[in-house]
Amino acid sequence: MTELSTADMASDPAVNVAFDVTIVGAGPAGSAAAIALCNGGINSVALIDSQSEIPFRYGESANPGVRQQLSALGLSTDLAAQGHLTCRGSCSLWGSEQLAYKDFHSMLHGYGWHLDRAKFDHDLLQQAREAGANVRTGIKLTELMPLTELMPLKSSDTQHPWQLHLSNGEKLKTSFVIDATGRKAVVATAAGAKRHPQDRLVAVALTLDIKSSELLAHRSLVESAPDGWWYATAIPGERTVVMFMSDSDLIRELGVHTRKGFFDYLNRSQQIKQQLDLQATNPTQGPEPEIIGAVSQRMEPVVGSGWMAIGDAAIGLDPLTSSGISSALEDALQAAKAIIALKSGDPSQLQAYETRITEAWQSYLQQRQQHYQNERRWAENAFWQRRHRSPEQS
Repeated sequence: MTELSTADMASDPAVNVAFDVTIVGAGPAGSAAAIALCNGGINSVALIDSQSEIPFRYGESANPGVRQQLSALGLSTDLAAQGHLTCRGSCSLWGSEQLAYKDFHSMLHGYGWHLDRAKFDHDLLQQAREAGANVRTGIKLTELMPLTELMPLKSSDTQHPWQLHLSNGEKLKTSFVIDATGRKAVVATAAGAKRHPQDRLVAVALTLDIKSSELLAHRSLVESAPDGWWYATAIPGERTVVMFMSDSDLIRELGVHTRKGFFDYLNRSQQIKQQLDLQATNPTQGPEPEIIGAVSQRMEPVVGSGWMAIGDAAIGLDPLTSSGISSALEDALQAAKAIIALKSGDPSQLQAYETRITEAWQSYLQQRQQHYQNERRWAENAFWQRRHRSPEQS
């Protein structure tokens, strides 16, 4: 694996510290995996992340299924009491001129949430610390080296076939590595896994310091457009997230990567603009939009000798699903289950995990295609043409 960073963030580091499991990436998937492993009796778990402080992050929707996953981790499910906003459901302008509503209250697990992602991620990371994980932040993985012929992880096993070189000069030996690095899939890529992208989707995002409309205060709003689709919702702190989703090659043609172009295109929307107090925002002065990769992709394989990928490092989902956090937490729970079984001499759960990921990917592709097929008003435009093709043609 080639060098990823030359940063030197600590002096006099320890060398060759050994762990049963090392998790790379401390987002929701990585932190949840650390919690589940520690709860399951794996007492030697390292969790490393390149960020010293958790920044503001997009990806604020948490569907009702998150409640069940937090409960399985032994964590509080009352996210509203922690400062997050209750989400009653979603509404969309998709395939017609009529707003369609989807209510969460009819679902098994009740309402969802609009999260303060930095706080949510910080709280999960703190829970991982309290569960017993050795958390190391502000440190990058620079090299991943296989040291020996890889062997199954057993309760009496003292082999640590992987060595992780970190940007502070430290070298960690570990029996198993979990890749929770998001769509970059740093560990999986280094281990030889191949990326299979389905599109070139990116999000062009702005956070506006304006209070949302009553609709956005309790719902997310999606609106299709000739060259992509809009998304808007409230987040804690009387702020509003607005995103335009399109393909990377189309974004610059449309000019929406600039603040002025973003607001120009936003003013062509039907519902989104009506839910925002645009008079309170300067369309030419202020932060430029952030461009975030949102490609639908699968890594193959997602399990190898001594490693596995979870969350977006395994499969990256279209934000239309609003299930990124839920999927990340579920992957973490299932990965921990597989590693705990492996430690007891049962490798079958690793294969079960890979089968689950494969089935989830196939189901996702079918649902994704069906949803995009429901919008036919701009079928001749490049963005929609690409999504109306079958996955095999993409």
